[in-house]
Amino acid sequence: MSTAAPALAEVHTAVFAAVPARVAAARAWAATTSGLPDAPAADLALITSELATNACRHSRSARPGGAYALTLTRYEDRVRITVTDAGPRPVPAPRTRPASEAEESGRGLALVAAYAHTWGVDNDTGGTRVWAEIRTDTGV
Repeated sequence: MSTAAPALAEVHTAVFAAVPARVAAARAWAATTSGLPDAPAADLALITSELATNACRHSRSARPGGAYALTLTRYEDRVRITVTDAGPRPVPAPRTRPASEAEESGRGLALVAAYAHTWGVDNDTGGTRVWAEIRTDTGV
Protein backbone atom coordinates (compact mmCIF):
# COMPACT_ATOMS: atom_id res chain seq x y z
CA MET A 1 0.00 0.00 0.00
CA SER A 2 1.39 3.37 -0.99
CA THR A 3 0.29 6.76 0.27
CA ALA A 4 1.41 10.08 -1.11
CA ALA A 5 3.21 12.40 1.26
CA PRO A 6 1.48 15.73 1.87
CA ALA A 7 2.93 18.67 -0.01
CA LEU A 8 5.48 20.65 1.94
CA ALA A 9 4.40 24.05 3.16
CA GLU A 10 6.23 27.28 2.49
CA VAL A 11 6.64 29.16 5.80
CA HIS A 12 7.61 32.80 6.39
CA THR A 13 7.82 34.57 9.76
CA ALA A 14 8.28 38.22 10.72
CA VAL A 15 8.21 40.00 14.07
CA PHE A 16 6.52 43.39 14.54
CA ALA A 17 6.45 45.85 17.42
CA ALA A 18 3.04 45.62 19.09
CA VAL A 19 2.07 49.22 18.45
CA PRO A 20 -0.85 50.33 16.26
CA ALA A 21 1.48 52.27 13.94
CA ARG A 22 3.12 48.98 12.82
CA VAL A 23 -0.13 47.20 11.86
CA ALA A 24 0.03 48.64 8.33
CA ALA A 25 3.51 47.16 7.91
CA ALA A 26 2.24 43.75 9.07
CA ARG A 27 -0.68 43.96 6.66
CA ALA A 28 1.61 44.86 3.73
CA TRP A 29 4.09 42.11 4.65
CA ALA A 30 1.34 39.45 4.64
CA ALA A 31 -0.14 40.56 1.31
CA THR A 32 3.25 40.77 -0.39
CA THR A 33 4.72 37.60 1.11
CA SER A 34 1.64 35.53 0.26
CA GLY A 35 2.16 35.90 -3.48
CA LEU A 36 -1.62 35.84 -3.91
CA PRO A 37 -3.50 37.69 -6.65
CA ASP A 38 -5.09 41.05 -5.75
CA ALA A 39 -8.49 39.97 -4.36
CA PRO A 40 -7.33 37.14 -2.07
CA ALA A 41 -4.28 39.20 -1.03
CA ALA A 42 -6.63 42.02 -0.01
CA ASP A 43 -8.70 39.56 2.06
CA LEU A 44 -5.54 38.25 3.70
CA ALA A 45 -4.41 41.82 4.42
CA LEU A 46 -7.74 42.61 6.10
CA ILE A 47 -7.55 39.46 8.23
CA THR A 48 -3.94 40.23 9.17
CA SER A 49 -4.87 43.78 10.13
CA GLU A 50 -7.62 42.60 12.46
CA LEU A 51 -5.49 39.92 14.14
CA ALA A 52 -2.48 42.24 14.51
CA THR A 53 -4.66 45.00 15.94
CA ASN A 54 -6.02 42.56 18.52
CA ALA A 55 -2.46 41.62 19.51
CA CYS A 56 -1.67 45.34 19.96
CA ARG A 57 -4.80 46.04 22.00
CA HIS A 58 -5.62 42.92 23.97
CA SER A 59 -2.42 41.09 24.85
CA ARG A 60 0.65 41.42 27.01
CA SER A 61 2.53 42.10 23.79
CA ALA A 62 1.15 45.65 24.02
CA ARG A 63 3.41 46.42 26.98
CA PRO A 64 6.35 48.75 26.25
CA GLY A 65 8.87 46.96 24.05
CA GLY A 66 6.39 44.17 23.25
CA ALA A 67 6.09 42.41 19.92
CA TYR A 68 4.09 39.76 18.11
CA ALA A 69 5.07 37.32 15.39
CA LEU A 70 3.30 36.79 12.08
CA THR A 71 3.72 33.45 10.40
CA LEU A 72 2.46 32.96 6.88
CA THR A 73 2.18 29.36 5.77
CA ARG A 74 1.39 28.68 2.15
CA TYR A 75 -0.04 25.28 1.30
CA GLU A 76 -1.06 24.05 -2.13
CA ASP A 77 -4.73 24.99 -1.62
CA ARG A 78 -4.68 27.61 1.14
CA VAL A 79 -2.71 30.26 3.00
CA ARG A 80 -2.68 30.47 6.79
CA ILE A 81 -1.76 33.62 8.69
CA THR A 82 -0.94 33.17 12.37
CA VAL A 83 -0.44 35.95 14.90
CA THR A 84 1.40 34.86 18.03
CA ASP A 85 1.40 37.28 20.94
CA ALA A 86 2.40 37.19 24.61
CA GLY A 87 -1.23 36.56 25.55
CA PRO A 88 -2.66 37.53 28.92
CA ARG A 89 -2.88 34.79 31.56
CA PRO A 90 -5.45 33.43 31.97
CA VAL A 91 -6.58 33.98 28.42
CA PRO A 92 -10.26 34.33 27.73
CA ALA A 93 -11.00 32.73 24.40
CA PRO A 94 -11.31 35.30 21.62
CA ARG A 95 -14.80 35.22 20.17
CA THR A 96 -17.00 36.95 17.67
CA ARG A 97 -19.80 39.08 19.01
CA PRO A 98 -22.42 41.33 17.50
CA ALA A 99 -21.49 45.01 17.58
CA SER A 100 -23.98 47.84 17.59
CA GLU A 101 -23.84 50.39 14.79
CA ALA A 102 -22.66 53.04 17.29
CA GLU A 103 -19.58 51.07 18.37
CA GLU A 104 -16.30 51.98 16.70
CA SER A 105 -14.62 48.67 17.52
CA GLY A 106 -15.54 45.11 18.37
CA ARG A 107 -16.01 43.73 14.87
CA GLY A 108 -12.52 42.34 14.27
CA LEU A 109 -13.11 38.64 14.77
CA ALA A 110 -16.50 38.86 13.06
CA LEU A 111 -14.65 40.22 10.00
CA VAL A 112 -12.06 37.46 10.28
CA ALA A 113 -14.84 34.86 10.41
CA ALA A 114 -16.53 36.43 7.37
CA TYR A 115 -13.39 36.57 5.20
CA ALA A 116 -11.58 33.41 6.31
CA HIS A 117 -12.40 29.89 5.19
CA THR A 118 -11.65 28.80 8.77
CA TRP A 119 -9.98 30.32 11.83
CA GLY A 120 -9.13 29.41 15.39
CA VAL A 121 -7.23 30.09 18.58
CA ASP A 122 -4.48 28.09 20.27
CA ASN A 123 -3.32 28.96 23.79
CA ASP A 124 -0.26 27.60 25.53
CA THR A 125 2.31 28.80 28.03
CA GLY A 126 4.07 30.74 25.28
CA GLY A 127 1.12 32.99 24.51
CA THR A 128 -1.85 33.08 22.20
CA ARG A 129 -1.90 32.09 18.54
CA VAL A 130 -4.85 33.24 16.48
CA TRP A 131 -4.86 31.91 12.94
CA ALA A 132 -7.01 32.18 9.85
CA GLU A 133 -6.93 30.48 6.48
CA ILE A 134 -8.08 31.54 3.07
CA ARG A 135 -8.46 29.10 0.22
CA THR A 136 -6.27 29.69 -2.79
CA ASP A 137 -8.32 27.44 -5.04
CA THR A 138 -11.54 29.44 -4.52
CA GLY A 139 -10.33 32.84 -3.33
CA VAL A 140 -12.12 32.41 0.01
